[in-house]
Amino acid sequence: MADQQQQTERGPVLPPHTEDHGHSLAAWVGVSIVALGALISCLATVFTIWPAFWAGFVVMAIGPAVGKFLASKGHGASKPEQSSDAPHDTPHDLHGPR
Repeated sequence: MADQQQQTERGPVLPPHTEDHGHSLAAWVGVSIVALGALISCLATVFTIWPAFWAGFVVMAIGPAVGKFLASKGHGASKPEQSSDAPHDTPHDLHGPR
């Protein structure tokens, strides 16, 4: 077994974490807007204010668009640089075509 991980007294030595999924202003703002829309819809359901219920869904639909817009303006997570000696398959490629 050539690909065994090194063991230390505290457990296996893991490779450095390189993924930066969701650690960005764009992700936080987009998810916050979706959560706000969900809160509006929930409160509208409790108080039976149906126009506000549907307005909450509109706010939830706007959240991902705002997140994509901010990401396109440079506020998204940075993509990791891949060196020339690194393997070219990502974890998504290891499971075969989808």
